[in-house]
Amino acid sequence: MAPLRTPGLSSLRPLFGEPPQPAAWPQTPMTSEPNPLLARLRQRKLVQWALAYLAGAWLLLQLLDLLAQPFAWPDLVLRAATVVLAVGFFAALVLAWYHGERGGQRVTTIELAMLTGILIVAGVGVALVNPGEAGEASPSQAADSVPASPTNSVAVLPFENLSADPEQEYFSSGITEEILNALARIPGLRVPSRTSSFQFQGQRVDAREVGRRLGVAHVLEGSVRKGNDRVRITVQLIGADDGFHLWSETYDRELTDVLAVQEEIARAVARALEVRLADDGSEPLVRSGTTDVAAYELYLKGRYEWSRGTQEHYRRAIALFELAVERDSSYAAPWVGMADAYADLGGFEDRRENVARGRAALARALEMDPTLATAIDTEAYLLHTYDRDYAAAEHGFVRSLQLDPENPVALVDYSRFLSNMGRHEEAIRVGRSGVSEDPLTPNITRNLGLVLLSAGHTEEALRTLRAAVELDPALGNIRASLADALLATGALDEALVEHRAARETGSVRSGAAMARALALRGDSAEAGRHLEEVLAREDAALYAPDLAAALYALGRDDEAFRWLDVALEERDLSAAGFRFDVRLAAMRAEPRFTSVLRKAGLGPLPEPVRR
Repeated sequence: MAPLRTPGLSSLRPLFGEPPQPAAWPQTPMTSEPNPLLARLRQRKLVQWALAYLAGAWLLLQLLDLLAQPFAWPDLVLRAATVVLAVGFFAALVLAWYHGERGGQRVTTIELAMLTGILIVAGVGVALVNPGEAGEASPSQAADSVPASPTNSVAVLPFENLSADPEQEYFSSGITEEILNALARIPGLRVPSRTSSFQFQGQRVDAREVGRRLGVAHVLEGSVRKGNDRVRITVQLIGADDGFHLWSETYDRELTDVLAVQEEIARAVARALEVRLADDGSEPLVRSGTTDVAAYELYLKGRYEWSRGTQEHYRRAIALFELAVERDSSYAAPWVGMADAYADLGGFEDRRENVARGRAALARALEMDPTLATAIDTEAYLLHTYDRDYAAAEHGFVRSLQLDPENPVALVDYSRFLSNMGRHEEAIRVGRSGVSEDPLTPNITRNLGLVLLSAGHTEEALRTLRAAVELDPALGNIRASLADALLATGALDEALVEHRAARETGSVRSGAAMARALALRGDSAEAGRHLEEVLAREDAALYAPDLAAALYALGRDDEAFRWLDVALEERDLSAAGFRFDVRLAAMRAEPRFTSVLRKAGLGPLPEPVRR
């Protein structure tokens, strides 16, 4: 806030004139003014009263705003004061009209009635400033309300890259992630995941807004400047309730000491938050797994590329991870990164080959560290979706969450597994935990929407999927999921809007999905055109479930079931969820569908649960 500047008395005199001096001031007869109303306004000094009131009200609001932060006043104080002063302006005009000139000092009945009415309006205005404060909150307020943030909670925002080379962005992002991971290992300290915190990358966001959106009491932000063989890291801890700095420090180190300085920062933050560490300092919080700074930098670059989420970026990430392990083959983290990138690349090309390569990388990582929770979760994910070995998959998910209970990715993976197994209430509970840990990642919110949809909670699923779309409208897979949910309710036109929006983002899957929506609406010719476009692709097998659903909607039943067999043969990663997949709901009545489920290792459909 800019310094408060209060005008002196001499600067106010030109506005309001000198104090009244009856003997010296000439009285202008009313008849000398052409307009009697203007004459009365001048005589009663109504303009001077109004300006004086506005100046005083402005000064008072500035003072209240200045005192609000140190005294932690709620926003209601300023809002109520603004309403009262605004309504009080009219009260000031009434007083000026009756008392702006000498004489007429008695309060008349009319004047009293007017002031009473103004006070009533002020009271109603204050009550409306924060509706629901004393009564029941409206549904929209209840949806937007944020629970009180736990005291021991901190969001680590992406550190700003101040290096001369903008390509060093990966380095500042990597430093941020390592410090975030280190803090997340401290028992009793709640730290939102990387994906939620990195939603604010490149934005100038007030710490109080971050605290509200992520549900934390503190925010850690900083900057990184890397040059030659040195690095400077500046960090500051801010209270999310008032925006005040609690602690800050600057670290100038040799580049070879970058791993040690991350450890130093994490422990300094813990001390500033008065969080008790579980060890004596001998057990490191930052577990890089390598002393080779060049290998560490290659790993950071790889993770940065992987986080971009496209086919080409996955390929670049794999190449960087391979360079990292060439320098230090005992460095486990790049092996896990390689496995993740291969698994994700399998969604675009050569699924069998990429999964096999990812598995080999996982084996190397787990050989070096059998307690790597992320590696265990990735392995369980492949057991669930690719191998359809459900018993082994659940064992892996449980083990991963025992090692890292707050990992949102593991929570998402396990919730989908539970949903596919028909354990819907467990799935919803675990899915909600994932959103709680990572509230701003669209695909984590999307997962909860899909879990709710599979459980039959269609309206809540729609609300959740719409919230996921709002987080990032450019993600085609989320818009396609919302369209699937809309089709389940019969909202065909709205579903088509979402499918078209998904297709504009480059989603090939949306072509087959849109064909189904058009077929359900009765536009068979247009549906057929969209369908043939996808069928003509060399990689059409990647979209087998959507092709099956569209063909069935067009009445081409035999072709539809052949494509379900293709999905099973090609190890489609969604096949484990066929039993409750809303896209295939119409096919469930077919006796052949039971055979499909049996091939997927899912057995017969369970009896419907009465709600």
